[in-house]
This record gives sequence, C-alpha cells and structure tokens, in this order.
Amino acid sequence: MGEISSKLAEQLWADILIHDDGIDGTGGSFANLIGPFGVGKSTLLMQAAQLTRHLDYGVTKTQFWQHPERYEVIPETVIMKGLSDDHWNTLIPKNYKNSFSNYGKPKYLTVHIHEDDEYRFYEVSRGTKRKINHEINIRTYQDGAQLHDNIRLEAINVVYEPTNYHLTTAILKKLNQYKLKSTAEKNELINAPPELFWFEFIENLCRQADGTHCSLILDEFHLIAPAYTQGDTFHMINWLAHQMIHMRKNNISLIASTHEENLLDYRIRDRIVRKVWFKGALPKTSMVKIQALRGLKDIGEAIIEERQIKFGKFSFDKIPEQPPLLKAVA
Repeated sequence: MGEISSKLAEQLWADILIHDDGIDGTGGSFANLIGPFGVGKSTLLMQAAQLTRHLDYGVTKTQFWQHPERYEVIPETVIMKGLSDDHWNTLIPKNYKNSFSNYGKPKYLTVHIHEDDEYRFYEVSRGTKRKINHEINIRTYQDGAQLHDNIRLEAINVVYEPTNYHLTTAILKKLNQYKLKSTAEKNELINAPPELFWFEFIENLCRQADGTHCSLILDEFHLIAPAYTQGDTFHMINWLAHQMIHMRKNNISLIASTHEENLLDYRIRDRIVRKVWFKGALPKTSMVKIQALRGLKDIGEAIIEERQIKFGKFSFDKIPEQPPLLKAVA
C-alpha cells in the first residue's frame, strides 16, 4: 500500500472546521470521529471547539480555497455536550493561555446547566481534587427554548442536559407529528433519558434558525441517537434524520464522536459523509481498510475520509500543558 496523502487529509480537516453559507455554498457540514477510548478523539474535539470558523455571507469555500488571503474567517458559535468526565476546562482562559498559545484570542466559555440541577466541577489529579466553579461562567436554563436564547454567539457553550428530564405532550407533538401510538394524547410529563433533551434543543435551534453559523460538538453521540431503538425514540430519531437536511441549509454543523460506527442509528450514520478513523476502529462501509488503521500510532494519528470519494492521513499533537481531568458532579 502506498503512502496515504497528508495534504488531502489537512484539506478535509479544514473543510470540517471552516463553513460557508447554506444558500450560496455548502452550509453546515457533518463529521464523526470514530475510535475506542484513549486514541485522541477528545483532544481533537477540544481543538475543533476553538478552531471552528465561518466565512462571511456570499463567500463560498471554493472562493476561499482559491484565495484564502483575501477573506476573513469569523469565530463560530459552538454548542458542546458536557460529560461527567471531560476536558473542556482546557478552554478556561487561564488554561487556554498555556495550552493554545498559538491559536490566537480564545473564544468566551459559558457552561449551561438546568435550573433544577446543582453541579460541582472539579479538576482531579493523583487522588486530589480542586473545585473550579468560581473560575467558570455558569448560566441556568428552564427548557430548550430558554437555552437557545441563552447561547452566547461566537463563543463556546458547554451544555449539561437536565439530570431529570421529562418529555411533555407539546414536545412530542412537535418532534413526532406522525406514527406515535401512545403518549401524544396524554396531558402529562413523561420520564425520558436525559440525552433526549437534545432533540428538544435541536428542534428549537432549527425552528429559530436565522442563518447564524454554529457547530454542535456532541461527544458520545451514540447515547443521543443509538442503534436499535424502539417506540417513540425510534420516531424521534427519524425526525432528527430529516432535520439534518435543514441543519445544513441553516448553517448548523455537527462534529460528533462515537466508539464504533455501528453504535449509531443507521438513519443518522448514513447522513454523515466525513469520518475521522482512529486506530482500533472497525470501518465496514468505507474506502479505508482495517490494515491502514493498524499502521497508525496509538494516539496522534487518524485517517479522514469523505465517504467513498477520498481520504488522507494526518497527525495531531497532544494539548500542551493540558490541565487535569474535569469531573462534573450533579
């Protein structure tokens, strides 16, 4: 097997990070980072949160790549799913200066939690922990609509879904206007997995879209759109799959990560055309073969593919002076 192009991979990665308008150009883009624990997915997601940019309206990617010196790239709004074990503390200003000194001015960081929840955020290292709530700008929200209003533009917004989430009849009717058999007629709150909150929020994001560029960074995306669902969740994922068409046109991008591609519902998986493969992944419907992934370093290398069209290999560095692991305790 010949050498895999690194130049092509760099262009594909830049295409994931830089967006143009969905009317004049390609609009929102969708990418999935695929690989087991510890291969560098979180490292790339943190870098992507800071580096996502968009072009001014009327400027297409084609024009930009021909003459990049002529056009400005504008910091893009990022909405990131928060995890109980996470690394977004790298983006806190005092840590950012140490870890991303070459990336220019940092994006503002805000953490959003539900009004009924109380979170304590710790940096944990070698058996010790340090509470960092006082270093973070924390805002509360009541529902998906208020969270939408609270999102800070051209900034990084880390969102923790409610620990106790309920689907209302109104939400079900919005997200599932067909094929619901049991819950749509009941005027009651329905207990649901917290991850389903993202359906409510994305519904608000798409319904109120005005062309403003934003990127959803959803780590552990298979928890939101898992394979082999049944009942109302099956129909909600069907709605999300159709909504992805409107996301692209409305300049809403998705950068997700999963441990394996087949953990995602096929209706979502098949709409994501750019894949970033890490060592240990098992590509099944891809130009990239397992043998190529076996030749990658354990961490710091990946192969980016535009599905069934082209692919290339690229390298990335660890985040320098990365702060300790962040623990979010609800």
